[in-house]
Parts: sequence; C-alpha cells; structure tokens
Amino acid sequence: MKRELRAQWCSALRSGKYQQGPKFLRMDGKYDALGVLLDVARSEGWNPPDVDEVHEWALDQGISPWGALKLGLPNDAPAAIANMCDSGKTFVEIADWIEQHIPATDD
Repeated sequence: MKRELRAQWCSALRSGKYQQGPKFLRMDGKYDALGVLLDVARSEGWNPPDVDEVHEWALDQGISPWGALKLGLPNDAPAAIANMCDSGKTFVEIADWIEQHIPATDD
C-alpha cells in the first residue's frame, strides 16, 4: 500500500472524525475501518463509485479483491480488518495493526 495513503488512513482512524460501526463500509453515518479507507482514498483523488451502490469493488459490505488490489491491500487484509471491526476492536487498535501488518511502499 502506498505509504502516504496508509498514513492518511491511520490518521483518519485515530482522528475521531469517524463514528465506528460494524458490518458495513458505511451505514447511518457510521463506518467500519475499510469504509474509512474508501473515504480517505476518494478525498485523495481515487474516485470509486459511491459506497451506497452495488459495484465491483464492494462486495458483501466489504472491499472486493479488485478494490483491495487497487488500494494496495494484501489479499488477507480486508477480511482481517473487517473481523477486527466486527469483534469490537477500536479504530486506534486497528490503525496500530495496519501499521504493523500492511507494508508501506513509495511507488
């Protein structure tokens, strides 16, 4: 994952700007950690379809393999992050995990 995007994602998770909610990327003003990533990516110029629509990068309320590839996430990361969200880990705990387990690249 690009270093800058990873840093912005972790910063957003720690910011307190996003209200945390389980099971969905975004629902009723609440986000899971992957929904925060999509919101950050959109603000940085990556313009996926709206997360309320059914489309190829969001599948079963999560990011599809295509979306994960475009965002630079390792294959197993979306499921691991979704499981952390659904099991009650805080955004701060998830940001710590991201920094420890998702490599940052400069390209």
